Amino acid sequence: MSYSSPLSSPGSYISRISSLSSEAIAIDKGVDRATRDATEFETKYISDFGLVTDLKTSTYQFSSRWVNVLQQTRDAASSISGWYNRFDEVFLGMISDISSDGDAKDVADEFRAWINEPYPSTTYNLNDVPGLKKSFNDIERLVTAESQNVIQILEGNKWKAAVGKLNQNLPAIKNGIQGIRGALNQYATKLE
Repeated sequence: MSYSSPLSSPGSYISRISSLSSEAIAIDKGVDRATRDATEFETKYISDFGLVTDLKTSTYQFSSRWVNVLQQTRDAASSISGWYNRFDEVFLGMISDISSDGDAKDVADEFRAWINEPYPSTTYNLNDVPGLKKSFNDIERLVTAESQNVIQILEGNKWKAAVGKLNQNLPAIKNGIQGIRGALNQYATKLE
């Protein structure tokens, strides 16, 4: 059975992160607008309707919470991008250096240790954004799937031929990784 790396054609993942980036920006603008409106309402109507103070207070509380959540998601996106870069530069980079059974075993062990590390997104509180959390986890699982494929190849009887084929596929995989990193970096930094 042949393996087709999802990292070589990650368009749906890139589109999802780009869409979530646009949604986060829209929410941020809406929260900013609501905060300004609540302040204006309070200023305008406080003398006759003291209750408008509650609107301002709750809006400011929500705004503060939103800013914290948004920062957590942006930090998570940045961390995942860096993690992907490490996978690309360090782990995939080891494949071209394999020239013996010992090398194959050592690299397989490195990949195995890699996939046992926690995902970078687990460092952040993303519970208030389940859709984004799922999308980040889906993107992180792509690296696990690719790593498991590499391990399987390196532990196989015909690893030399399989490594040659894997090396042929690396440019498409690395290109896909760059696309995912670009979407994550855009999410982490795009303000408008």
